[in-house]
Amino acid sequence: MRKFNNMYEYKSTAVKLITCNKLEQVKLKNFSTPKEFFVAFEKACHGYQAAGGTLDEDEKLRMMINALPPSHSYIADCIDFVPAAERTVEYVKQKIN
Repeated sequence: MRKFNNMYEYKSTAVKLITCNKLEQVKLKNFSTPKEFFVAFEKACHGYQAAGGTLDEDEKLRMMINALPPSHSYIADCIDFVPAAERTVEYVKQKIN
């Protein structure tokens, strides 16, 4: 039974790595509209979490900011001036639209 559990954990780690990589590849520049980007980003986040990955709001926010092109760098520059309670993915979505 232990051998089976170890094999399952290994696969789970591999799936987490694959889904994390897919999440990191979601970039705004690859979509024709922000809405399409948001859908793909949320889908990739859910896929990563379904594979057993943990993604808190701060990490999700960081991932979304990293997915933005240089033309949106002002969002990353000013995010520290936003009150902590308002630093969310929804805030970034509003700025992009």
